[in-house]
Parts: sequence; structure tokens; C-alpha cells
Amino acid sequence: MIEASLEHIKDFYWSKRAGPRTRFDFGVFANVVPHGDKYFGTCRAGAASLDDQVRILEFDSDLNFFSGKDITKGEDPRTFIYKGEPHAITWDPSPSPIGSGNVFYYKVINLISGNVTVLSIENFSLTAVEVLGKNWMPLVKDDTLYFVITIEPQLCILRCDLESGECKWETPYEMVKDGLEITISRGGTPLIFHKDLDCYFGLGHRTYDCHNHSAFLYVVSRDLRTSYIGPDIPTSRPSGVSDPLSLFVEDEKFYCCIAHTPIQMGDTNEVTSALYEVTISER
Repeated sequence: MIEASLEHIKDFYWSKRAGPRTRFDFGVFANVVPHGDKYFGTCRAGAASLDDQVRILEFDSDLNFFSGKDITKGEDPRTFIYKGEPHAITWDPSPSPIGSGNVFYYKVINLISGNVTVLSIENFSLTAVEVLGKNWMPLVKDDTLYFVITIEPQLCILRCDLESGECKWETPYEMVKDGLEITISRGGTPLIFHKDLDCYFGLGHRTYDCHNHSAFLYVVSRDLRTSYIGPDIPTSRPSGVSDPLSLFVEDEKFYCCIAHTPIQMGDTNEVTSALYEVTISER
């Protein structure tokens, strides 16, 4: 059995909403990856509305924040490294251009160039959020970008071409049709390869209710065909919402960023993002 434990390193980003839902006084889901002698990351900026923005963040080598800029509409971005550069995946719920309701755009952002790629998904329309969800987990294998869409009851994975924005199912589509379902065990960080254990791993979140999210370990086999889901992992916060967002390797150690919200999202509260060292072991 593969297990994970977390050691809190530092809180590096926090935002407090005081009163009315005012834009730009509130940034949630901050998460980073290293690039050169800095850290690049993203957060969701806004007032929990359809106009929320993805904000690109820059930090120095000690994770001190020094700049941020809004780049595109979107929610709950996850930062990851692809071909040596920091990127982020986000989803953008927008009013439908025809009729009532919303459409949902999935976007990948290059945090260096600022380029935004809108993805198209094989066999699914822009209104398919009820089965595709928003907690996509990036996975890079042999310079190919994949997204793990669900991990239970069926592992469902997309393979994406960022040049065209086209995403096709890596998982056989017959399995996708029967297995796509949003459960309490949802996505979180990217998956990265663990050489000693010969598999990909990441941290997801379990949504017990809007006041209680817990981190857990998930593992995907090298051939992207099978997966394992572990139990909840304690963090430095005994309660509230804990959402793992990014995962990276630095100096041969694994680190992740987790956003902590003490009470229900949208209320007056302080949101903190924390850096943890991740230890993976097998017993």
C-alpha cells in the first residue's frame, strides 16, 4: 500500500474578505510551481461570480509575493509545469451566447507568455460540466499533456494537443460513457512521476460538504490504466476546507500547495495557501 504524509513548511499567501463581495480584495486557491529563481502561480480573483479572473502570481525564491496580474476569466486554477514552463488549467463558466443557461470553457494558460488556449473535448459539448466537472488533474508523460478527469468510479483521462486545443479520450470511450461521474473524491494537484514506486501520484480532495474538504492521495499506474485512492491525509488545519492545488519536485523533494478556508466559501473569512513537503512511502 502506498501512503502519503504532509509536513507544513510555511503559509505563503492569504487574503481576507471584509464585508461586501468586492472584486480584487479576495484571492483564493493560490498555488505555485518553481521556475528559474522564482515561483510562478495562479489564484482565483473576484467575488465568487461569473466574472472572476485567473490572476498570475509571482514570488521570489523565498516565496514572498511581489506581483500579480489578471489574465483571463476563470475559476479555481491549478498550476503545473509543461515543457519546462509554468502553465495553469482553469474553467470559465459564461452565459450562453444563445438562449439561457451557461456554457463552460476549459482553458490552459502559459504563465510566461500569457497565451490562453481554449480546449475542445471529443464527444462533449460546452454544457457538459455536470459530468466533466472542474477539478481536472494535469499529467505530463513523454512531453504529452493529459488530464485526469475522474478517478472514481472510473479512471477517465483526456490527451490534449495544446497547439490545436483538441482533447481526445485516452480512456476507451465506451468506458468513459459509463464511468464519468462526480463523486465526493475529486481532483486536486497535478500528477507527477515517482521513480522509486514506478507510478504517478497526486493529492485530491474529498468534498464531504461545503464546510469540509479533506486531502487524500491518489495514484495512477505508469500505463495510465489503473488507479488507487488512499485515505484522508491530515494537514496543519484540523477542520474546514483544504484543497490541494499544485505539486512539484525541488531539490529531489516533493512539495504541494494547499488552500485552506476555515468556513464556507463566500462568507467573510481569511483564506490561506500553505506549502507542504510531501512524503510518499510504501508498506
